[in-house]
Amino acid sequence: SLSMLYLAESKPKLFIPAAFSSILSVFGLLVVSFLMLSATVAKAQVKSTDFYNSGIKAKNDGKLEKALEIWWKAKNELDEPDFRISQAYISHVAEKKIKKYYKKASELYFWGLRGELQDIEKEAFAYELKHISPLLERKQEKALENAFKKEKDDFLSNLESFWSTKDPTPLDEYNERLLEHWERLSYVKRKFRKSTSAEFDDRGRIYIKYGSPFYQKDGRLKYKPGTVSHLLRRRLSPALSR
Repeated sequence: SLSMLYLAESKPKLFIPAAFSSILSVFGLLVVSFLMLSATVAKAQVKSTDFYNSGIKAKNDGKLEKALEIWWKAKNELDEPDFRISQAYISHVAEKKIKKYYKKASELYFWGLRGELQDIEKEAFAYELKHISPLLERKQEKALENAFKKEKDDFLSNLESFWSTKDPTPLDEYNERLLEHWERLSYVKRKFRKSTSAEFDDRGRIYIKYGSPFYQKDGRLKYKPGTVSHLLRRRLSPALSR
């Protein structure tokens, strides 16, 4: 029994240095803080998505004015901007050319660029880059694409600066060039659709960049080989005779 008592008393005890114990405490606090922050962000994104989806539902039900009201309300109630809401608002206002909402559309668009890039917004921003590409120089487009892919902080500010510099009358109530762009985009999606996954063809890219031509005619272009050959000969003959 004495030997058993000795073994029981000599059983090794776990010893944790005070410094290591402090590190564990700090690590635990960091984990708890991270989980609380993640929960807060997730809750905010759910609220933001509710605003976005409620507006979409109202619009699909034929209540566009109600949809615009919901999306505008989001600007005042959300702690973090949601570019999906900005994009939906300006898209539908420009499509219907409801000019009384152009000021709010412009304001809401720039509101959407003043937060942090969130996962729920990535699809909307990818759509944005795709449809402003006709306006960008190749170097400019590449820089924006890289900033977006790497989620750099300056992506949103660069996009905001791009549209601010395009505004022909900065002192006016809204950015005319921005709304004109969305009007053009709405037009080309109706008139120059492609049969593939792309929303519009090269004619659409030209229209987005330069706007409506001075002269246009609707109809079908009939291909006549003889006429094409004749035009080519007329065009090429002066050059060939040099």
